[in-house]
Amino acid sequence: MTASLTPTLGQIRAQVAAVREKRPEARFIGIRSRGPWTGEEIIEEGEGRVCIRQCDAPIQFRMALCRPPEPGTTMVLITPLGESQLGEDIRVRLAGRRLFPLDPWHIVGWLFGARRIDPRVTAHSWISEMLMELVPVSGYPPVPNRVLDAETVWEILLKGYLGMETGLPDLVSLLKWSADEADVRRWGAASEPFRRAAADWIVRTAGPAAEAILNCVHATPEPLALPAGLALGVIYGDPASGDGNLDRAAGRLEQLTGNPEIPAHQARQWHMAAAELIRTGFPDHKARHAWLKRSDAVLEKIGASDFAHLSPVSPHGFDQRLIRFARALENALSRTPIRAGDDLFDAKAGIFSHEMGREPSSPRMERIIMAARLLRWLEKKSPNRSGKTSVPRDFREAATAYARDGGFVDWARDRIRAAEPLKALSLAYGRLGEAAAGLRDQENQRFAELLRDWTIAGSAGDAALPIESVLERIVSPLLPQVPMLILLMDGMSNAVFQELLESITAREWAELVPAPGPETGSETGPEIGPVIGPEIGPVIAAIPSVTRYSRTSFFTGRLAEGESREEAKNFSAHPALKAASGSSAPPKLFHKIAVADAKDGSLSEEIRNALGTKSLRAVGVVLNAVDDHLKKGDQTDPRWTLDFIRPLSALLYEARAAGRAVLLISDHGHVSEWGTALKSGGEGERWRPAAKEPAGQGELHITGSRVMASPQAGLIALWSEKYRYSVKKNGYHGGLTPQEMLVPIALLSPGGPIPQGWRERHRHIPDWWEEPPHPPSIRQTSFSSFESFTSFAPEPPSKGQLPLFEKTAKSQKPAQAGPQEWLGRLKDSPVYQQQKAISGSTIPDDEIILKITKILVRQGGRITPQTLSRELDIPEFRLKQWIDASQRLLNIEGYPILTKDEAAGIISLDIDLLRQQFELNWS
Repeated sequence: MTASLTPTLGQIRAQVAAVREKRPEARFIGIRSRGPWTGEEIIEEGEGRVCIRQCDAPIQFRMALCRPPEPGTTMVLITPLGESQLGEDIRVRLAGRRLFPLDPWHIVGWLFGARRIDPRVTAHSWISEMLMELVPVSGYPPVPNRVLDAETVWEILLKGYLGMETGLPDLVSLLKWSADEADVRRWGAASEPFRRAAADWIVRTAGPAAEAILNCVHATPEPLALPAGLALGVIYGDPASGDGNLDRAAGRLEQLTGNPEIPAHQARQWHMAAAELIRTGFPDHKARHAWLKRSDAVLEKIGASDFAHLSPVSPHGFDQRLIRFARALENALSRTPIRAGDDLFDAKAGIFSHEMGREPSSPRMERIIMAARLLRWLEKKSPNRSGKTSVPRDFREAATAYARDGGFVDWARDRIRAAEPLKALSLAYGRLGEAAAGLRDQENQRFAELLRDWTIAGSAGDAALPIESVLERIVSPLLPQVPMLILLMDGMSNAVFQELLESITAREWAELVPAPGPETGSETGPEIGPVIGPEIGPVIAAIPSVTRYSRTSFFTGRLAEGESREEAKNFSAHPALKAASGSSAPPKLFHKIAVADAKDGSLSEEIRNALGTKSLRAVGVVLNAVDDHLKKGDQTDPRWTLDFIRPLSALLYEARAAGRAVLLISDHGHVSEWGTALKSGGEGERWRPAAKEPAGQGELHITGSRVMASPQAGLIALWSEKYRYSVKKNGYHGGLTPQEMLVPIALLSPGGPIPQGWRERHRHIPDWWEEPPHPPSIRQTSFSSFESFTSFAPEPPSKGQLPLFEKTAKSQKPAQAGPQEWLGRLKDSPVYQQQKAISGSTIPDDEIILKITKILVRQGGRITPQTLSRELDIPEFRLKQWIDASQRLLNIEGYPILTKDEAAGIISLDIDLLRQQFELNWS
């Protein structure tokens, strides 16, 4: 762009403003210009006007000066003449008695209050005119040190002419600008010299990939740079693929974006910036998804749709990853015995490394996790090499097996039956569910037969704790030590219980179990009753497992039948509870109608007062959230958490404030509706009188003193999940399955003093529930994975730093001593002692630090919080406190020795860095 001889309006305005600043009274201003003024004569300028006239001879000056301008108007006289060619009578009437030269850079300097202008700016003569055109109403702010630099100028030009947010764009901000169609049009409408200079400046600040992006912006009027950058994650996503189709797709993409062959490193930068923008630049989910769909359209256009799974952000690619997982599930279920292969792990890892899979708590991602867990359970339960499966020998063993694992199995089963929109995955879940249901039916039949035999034999021994004995055996011995809230969730199965317990223990409630006895070391405390390893129980419901028998028996303290009125009366009169509470404040029970306040749905004032009354040792509350859900047929998929059950958070809050321990229990469980068949003749949902017909398919005849509906003749109840006697609902109870008969139970502490004879412990989780941590694969760490574009790990220390921070190459490592030897020296390290002094009293004891590090070293440096909690035998919330405190001690100057990845659910220990920072030699 060359400077024009013709003066522009911007130049004249700037020159007039400069004269007026020093001579506000000036009415005639003379400007010398080699080119003539060809614009309008009268220009409106805010509250005043400017009259511009071309004067090529002195006579034209004199004629103009003879006509005084109207009030509020300034006369500007443009001339090619020199001052010597004008007479004194003309010069004396002009502002400053002179002609002002129209020097663009002189004007620009005045506009910015600058004495010097960066040569990188003055190298482009047309920039001065652009700056004068963009002068804001209030003028440009004065530049620091009176130097107008290139950064200031390009900030103005890129914002003013192109709509960019900054004059120093990076690739992410450049792509965000390119996503606006109006901005793309601005670029196309700009002059070639300006585009060329702007591109040079942007490439200098954003890197070489910016040139390819700008070529794309120039090649097409539609915003293509962002979706094309996302598509690059497929074209260059897997260098090992070597697929010719991808090579041809790369050529088509280069034609589409107006680029010659894009170097791999530029493609990498372009893609990573596009992925970062998608992750952080579009808070609106709909807008973000629209751009991702555009990227899929680009893949379709260049013939690369079949490879969309290589992209960490493509919606179509995500579906392909889900289909891959479905196939891996089918493959595992087809093997004999059932076995998950590496293809399943790789497929699952691929799903969670995708942008759409980075929320493990979302229902769809939870189904993936639950499917993998359920498959591991089936793999564990598959027949051994001799074709045999483990069968429980007696009722206690059967009840124990379900109480420890069964709730988790059914939790996973309930989750995978929820609607999955992708057909291939839905079919795979269906087959997985059928395999689990088949095994569950076998176990349920065995459980029901053993329950029948135990019941006929008088329900004697310690095989299970009858529900009517729980208050006497567990609650009453505790009341002298701690006031209690007995919280009964009507109809809560072990599956619901495990999900709810996970939510509760995450809020700093600790689960308590009987402490080992002083003599035998057994986990059966005095007067506590039987326990399964570290759990209380198993607790067995009354028969049939329905509310009017089982719940009434629980609150009465003996087998009884009744409704809410009888339960409240019998609970207050419970002999063991009254003896432990004192006669002045007998136990008090609240049912559903008395729990919520009618005005706002929160807790009633009566129940708050009861929980806060210290003399009232035992407060009982019945919540019907689970039972109410079972009665419906709405096909909802609830999440059994504190936030879902409205009164529960308030109840636990009041209990914590009052220092109350909480006994969380149900009266019976339930089986979920999953394609059941209707049988006739039932009096209840899953039981019927024995007098009608003999037991048939899925049924069992049971008698005994705990069969309350008909102790002599007994009754017939369903042991199979496949049948029901009632209309279709969300779930049913009254049958003989462990889901219905085994009552979940937990004693929870609000974090205060632990009652004598009890201890805190980790929440029990089966070994198959967690997937062992795996090191990241090469593919996961390639640029196609969804990594942050702007965040970087600390740089490795240089050789000039102290030996404390120097890393030794693994190849030079001496023969390693066992961790017990070198880790044992950790607490004696001078660096460790210095860190302790800095950290003060907020860190755990040395033995705790040592236990954590030893476990992590034994696990290869990576472990899940659940596994570490189990290894340390502490609640997870307590582990979180310990890890946070341990990080303050071990992570010297921010170096990541001990880290936790919340999203991935992994705690990591950099063993080499631990050894180096704390000077722990291997030998």
